[in-house]
Amino acid sequence: MKFKSILLMIFATLLLVNCNEKNPIEPEIQNHSRSVNEKLDFFTNTFIENSDMEDGTNNYWNGSSNYSNFSFEYSDQEFHSSSHSLKITALTAHQGQFAYWAQTLSAENLTSNKLVASIVIKYNNITSDGIAFAIRGDNTATPTGSGEVFNSTQNKIKLTGTSDWQTIEISLDNVPADVKSITIYMLIASPTGSVYFDDLNLATTEAVITEPNYSLKNTDFETGISYPENWWYGATNRQLFNINYVSDVSLSANHSVEISSNASKEEFAFWAQTILADQFIGKQAELKVNLKAENITGDGIAIAVRGDDSATPEGYGEIFFTSQKQQLISGTFDWKTFTVKTDNIPDYIKSITIYLVYLPNTSGNIYFDNVSLE
Repeated sequence: MKFKSILLMIFATLLLVNCNEKNPIEPEIQNHSRSVNEKLDFFTNTFIENSDMEDGTNNYWNGSSNYSNFSFEYSDQEFHSSSHSLKITALTAHQGQFAYWAQTLSAENLTSNKLVASIVIKYNNITSDGIAFAIRGDNTATPTGSGEVFNSTQNKIKLTGTSDWQTIEISLDNVPADVKSITIYMLIASPTGSVYFDDLNLATTEAVITEPNYSLKNTDFETGISYPENWWYGATNRQLFNINYVSDVSLSANHSVEISSNASKEEFAFWAQTILADQFIGKQAELKVNLKAENITGDGIAIAVRGDDSATPEGYGEIFFTSQKQQLISGTFDWKTFTVKTDNIPDYIKSITIYLVYLPNTSGNIYFDNVSLE
């Protein structure tokens, strides 16, 4: 497959990300939440009722779906702690179907803060779009419309197949002062299979002041729990790749990101981040990425820089620079630095996206760490 075709698939993935970042869920839920009276401490308090699913019922939780082929259970079959979890089973898969467990709580004392939610999940034979975890805020007591703020793991973490218990996390960097309620969703989309949810936590810390993103963030991959903040990944066939945020291999500190495959064939995978282009207008940019390779064979690995005349990547990029066909990155080697230089960035470019790409017809393990764009 030529790289132009690869880019087209990347663009399609980006469009999905942009579309799905809007909240698609407009549930009608009874509000079982209680007032929050405790002082909010840094990652110590949980504000969810029956957050460990152990009060003997599924009280405070609402199970809902837009089709009838899902089953909801307060389960004692699998559990992360104690003896219960919440389960969703999908009997057949149809595009556009989704199901979720959700809880809405008062946002009293939660506004003007950063909220961090985590959930522990175990799943079996999940297909299609898979599992997602989401948090939203509304300026009403219950969710209405699309919500004032929303964030989801959808298209950021691909959760399909079978997995033992693992923790995933989502956050809202700054909850607006007019938000009246917070809703947590644990959902599956267009799938077959079953998933168990347990030990939900919602905590708060000081609000993050959101500034325009003019430079790469989290370049050493040290910020994040279940995935690195500010980064996202994609693949044309997720089942062929292991795409991980790892803590056992790194150039510096503790973390890096990994992609591996036994046989990627005509498929590819990548990590990516998008920034605003202002500081690079009229100048050359140089991408530097540190890589560690284990038995990389085939077409190998590429790093790339793309520019768009929009704030986020749309359609075909206006400019594109890549190491592919300029340098074969393959074999086994310890940490090495690879670079890509651009021409002068035109003044109509609004955003720059960097890609760390696992090319088609490739096998082996690659790790990425300490990225810079200067």
